[in-house]
Amino acid sequence: MIRARSRDLLKTWSRVEPFGYFYKGYQQPAVSTLSGGVTCDIRTAWKNQDEIYDKCMPTFNETLQGESCMGGAVDNFNRLVPIKNQIDNKSLINHIGTAFFCKKDKPFEIAKDTTMTSPSGMQFTVTLCIYHDDEKFELKGYPILPSNRTKPGEEDMRASELERIANGLMWPEIGWKIIKMPGFGKRPPMTYVNQVVPPPRRAYVEKDVSIDDIVFDPSMRATEPLAQNSEQLTSTRYQECHSLARRVVTYRNHVHHLKKRVRTSEDAGNDCDEVFVFDSKTAAFVLLVDECSKDIDNASKFQKRMVNHINPKAGTIDRMFAFPISQHCETTHEGMKKVYADVGQAFQLFAVKENGTTKLQPNAKRRKINLHVDGLTARNFRRLKYNLTRKLTEMGSMRYIVPMFESLDQFTCQHDLFHETRLHRQDCIWRTKYGCFLQPLQV
Repeated sequence: MIRARSRDLLKTWSRVEPFGYFYKGYQQPAVSTLSGGVTCDIRTAWKNQDEIYDKCMPTFNETLQGESCMGGAVDNFNRLVPIKNQIDNKSLINHIGTAFFCKKDKPFEIAKDTTMTSPSGMQFTVTLCIYHDDEKFELKGYPILPSNRTKPGEEDMRASELERIANGLMWPEIGWKIIKMPGFGKRPPMTYVNQVVPPPRRAYVEKDVSIDDIVFDPSMRATEPLAQNSEQLTSTRYQECHSLARRVVTYRNHVHHLKKRVRTSEDAGNDCDEVFVFDSKTAAFVLLVDECSKDIDNASKFQKRMVNHINPKAGTIDRMFAFPISQHCETTHEGMKKVYADVGQAFQLFAVKENGTTKLQPNAKRRKINLHVDGLTARNFRRLKYNLTRKLTEMGSMRYIVPMFESLDQFTCQHDLFHETRLHRQDCIWRTKYGCFLQPLQV
């Protein structure tokens, strides 16, 4: 039955008949049927379809607010602009600012028997993880002893969550968290000296396999996580494998250098003051490397194969979010405060009202953003919470500062090589859009 009093339902039902004739290739007849009172022409049907699309599709800011975990990078830039007429004996103007962008993190496959929790706090066990696309996985499971203690108004929410868990939900999604996963042990304590680095989840090899077999075998003797007769490849053993692979590649490069010297000496002939020839040990070394060329070639591809095995999505294209460059420089503490105000608004963690106060955006306290920066930015970011409270009059009232404090806890700022790969490789983008260049990595 059609509820004729609902205008929204009328818009939906009125599109059925014209679209049916349109896709069959028939001309829509005149309105003379009983359903004619709830139908329209094809032009009105497409117009209503566009309105529904615009209402349902998320905007750019809504898409950012729905991302549970993202990675980003921040760095300052300089641009020298020549001027025709000198001002104070200066022929150039130095434009400074801060460039930043974020990247949507790629999800990984959830192992079976993983314990997760829903937004309402209900725990459940994952029984099935199905690949949906490069950005989503479909999870199914069953609840673990659902608690009878629920707050007023949570009954409908828990019933909806139980239905989604049984029928399937898309992960990652804000509010759905991983409690524990098979293959991951307890997180080691932070010691800063001889720090224990836990291995990745997929870093499993055959049991009692040697380092030579891992490096020189094309399969690396790798297995699936928690497979029978398998063991974890610890970070220490991986470093030993990496050192061995680089050592044999260095041997091959040295042999290429020796052969080049011999060819250069032979081509020079009598013009060469000293003829270069191999002695017995060098000749044996060159012969050994030539005979092991296939194994050395496998060793040269060890690191690439290991990365592809541990992270199968390493080669998929990143989804980037670029923002306008901030007009402030983050090299000073005062500039860092203003840059963070621009970054927080761009990442949709808080918004600034017309009266100067700020408010947290939806899901702001349930999102995580990992920033990769250089040493100077990392130092200024660590002092940001302290510097925000020193001169409140410059930044605004407490109503402006408190949301910035609360959103600071959602950022993780670290100094590593991802700063170079994620930010400085985007130099061509900044040149094209903004006509500037990024500073080289200074460590």
